[in-house]
Amino acid sequence: MQSPDGMVYCQYWFLSIIHPDWEAWVIEKNDAYSFIMPLLSHKNYGFSLHPKPVLAQRLGMFGFISDEIIKEVKSEIIKKFSSFIYPLNYNYAETFTGETQTNHILPLSEKYEELAAKYRRDRKSRLKQARKTDIEIINGSEADDLINLFKKEVSPKITDGVSDTAYLKIHELISESLKNDTGLLIKAIKDKQLISIAFFIKYKSRITYLFSANTDLGRSLNANSLILDEVIKKQSDSNCTLDFEGSHIPGIAYFFKSFGAIEEKYFLIKYESTVLKTLKKLKSITKK
Repeated sequence: MQSPDGMVYCQYWFLSIIHPDWEAWVIEKNDAYSFIMPLLSHKNYGFSLHPKPVLAQRLGMFGFISDEIIKEVKSEIIKKFSSFIYPLNYNYAETFTGETQTNHILPLSEKYEELAAKYRRDRKSRLKQARKTDIEIINGSEADDLINLFKKEVSPKITDGVSDTAYLKIHELISESLKNDTGLLIKAIKDKQLISIAFFIKYKSRITYLFSANTDLGRSLNANSLILDEVIKKQSDSNCTLDFEGSHIPGIAYFFKSFGAIEEKYFLIKYESTVLKTLKKLKSITKK
């Protein structure tokens, strides 16, 4: 499946890891796919549901997209699904109900010195301090390095934690991408101890920042900032774009913007059938 914007989430191998039973709406023309839309749906109590994807910020429609096809997709959604939550690669607010989402990206076409000059003053200051701490930035090769630190430092702060199934998928994503030379696993080491780690996938011209984990020491020394600065430096003066993957959380968005990141909008389709809405309402009433 080809994505002209370098969106890795809709690659066959990526979809097969995060949702092995994925399907797709397909339109064929002259014995070739002219339109394709991947689906990560499942059934629950007889209802066909498409929940918001886990581990994939966006899905989308690819190929020849006309007003007629978009209307057909909308009709199929209403016909086949009781609930449909779907993050699109483009904004189709005029056709679908839903909400606009915000991503943050940093085009890397300029030289590093020009990119670094656009960092916010506080980010420049923290990077300057971090560089004085003898932190070593190196490439990693083992998914377990990130998984173990994530379990220790990040998972306890997430409501309901992270499932074993999700960890297995994250492990497979990292391992597979490292094997096919699309993954970048970057580690920050201080006194021979891992204090920060981040994982990126590079596909076409987009470098997507997928996962990270930091120790308390790593956070206090701004080790994650050093990692991101290193990626920006190595990928500068190219046609690449660093994709920070969001976020709607103000503090995280501020952090991304401190590197000069700009906003990129996409659209989240949100549809729920009248039958499902009624059942949910009845269920809430019976609980009172």
